[in-house]
Amino acid sequence: MDVVSIILIVLCLLNLSVCVFLSQREDLEIVQKVAQIIIVWFVPFLGALGLYAFHRSQDKDVSKPFKGKFGGGDNGSSHTSTGD
Repeated sequence: MDVVSIILIVLCLLNLSVCVFLSQREDLEIVQKVAQIIIVWFVPFLGALGLYAFHRSQDKDVSKPFKGKFGGGDNGSSHTSTGD
């Protein structure tokens, strides 16, 4: 086997694994899955890595708990002065 054949096999395996990853996602509609799988095959290496990295970053954002304060509570601006 020459180097070109090995590279093509590795790229095909990468594309196949990302296609399986995309097809198993529950947060994508069928049209989105098909479109992204087409991108993976038309832009072989960068498409696969880009879409995989994008979806993994989305998973990390969803799983992180919210660290900041949100809504409600006293922030000092709702008090009115009672003395004139």
